[in-house]
Amino acid sequence: MAKTHKCNYTGYADDITFSTTLNVFPKELAIIDHLSNDYKIEIGNLLKNILLENGFELNEKKVRLQTKQQRQEVTGLIVNKKRNVKRSLIKQIRAMLHAWGKYGLQNAEKEYFLKYDKKQRNPDFEPPMFNNVVVGKIHFIKMIRGDRDPIYRKLLNKYNTLIMRDGITKKRYNLLPIDSIEEIQEKIWIIESEDEYGTKIIQGTAFSLVGYGLITCDHCIIDENETVIYKWYEVNKRHKIKVLKRNKDIDIAIFTLLEESIYEIPSFTQKDNPSYSHGTKLTIADFTQYGGNDTPNIRDARISGHKETSVTICMGDNLEDITVKRCKLDTPIIAGDSCGPILDKNNEVVGVAVTGADCWENTKETENYGVIPIQTINYLINNGLKTQNN
Repeated sequence: MAKTHKCNYTGYADDITFSTTLNVFPKELAIIDHLSNDYKIEIGNLLKNILLENGFELNEKKVRLQTKQQRQEVTGLIVNKKRNVKRSLIKQIRAMLHAWGKYGLQNAEKEYFLKYDKKQRNPDFEPPMFNNVVVGKIHFIKMIRGDRDPIYRKLLNKYNTLIMRDGITKKRYNLLPIDSIEEIQEKIWIIESEDEYGTKIIQGTAFSLVGYGLITCDHCIIDENETVIYKWYEVNKRHKIKVLKRNKDIDIAIFTLLEESIYEIPSFTQKDNPSYSHGTKLTIADFTQYGGNDTPNIRDARISGHKETSVTICMGDNLEDITVKRCKLDTPIIAGDSCGPILDKNNEVVGVAVTGADCWENTKETENYGVIPIQTINYLINNGLKTQNN
């Protein structure tokens, strides 16, 4: 029947699902009752007769018809474009880990089984240990999204941290190594900022550097109070920021998250004494004109030249003009690339992308694809860079 009406059929126990790419769902399988107040979904006559003839009873409460514009849920999983878990599960695991980290394992366990565990359990058996419940939920995410999924890896890392802290070392789970591209993707953020009136909006890239914190370009922060950062795979999970240091002329800002995070922020390390000779091969990681569903843009580049610019910095209580060296790349830097980390072959930071074109159409109009070397950033920070009023 499914094949006849150009549908796919899947079943799990007594739950059955029909899916199709047709613009109109076959009326022989299901129809919408447009005369009812809530547009009730009814089983089509053909399907209903087959089910009844084979001894099945229909559960009308579980009958539903979902388009691609809606959340398509099958046996508790989201299946719109690919298999996924409900966001509520991820939020629940985060809350459980947060309670465990803040209040301790025993208190978190007591609260969970008292308030949130709704399962009917055999009274003759002890309930499962709280840490086993947590890791079981985390492994369910792994089963659905894969062991390379950044959310799964982040949750398991936090679980391992708490397990080691509490001395339950036998319950620790090792993460499989991920490749170079995925490692870079996990360490960069999208930053968005607007003025207080919402009339000007800018978007760029941010990343965390060991020893300094989160870094972006100064021009990517219009108004600190109207600036957020987020991961490309968690667009709705946005974090307010607090600027620690910034300078308009250098075009660098260092900041932290405004709220306390229970997760360790993945960070790059910097390359000691990197080479900036002509032709040196590098990698740029950024969010070029990010569109909402884009993955990070990671591409190769080479140093094509050098230039010097004059900037003003704070040295103690005084303002001083200094000369800053920048590298030029043979690859366009576009809006959204700003403050993308420039990496060597070992994925260590050797510089920061700061200047380029406003869009792809204008890439041929400028050769000013500028990069601030990491040594320059170190010098400026270590010699009195302070918060500047732009």
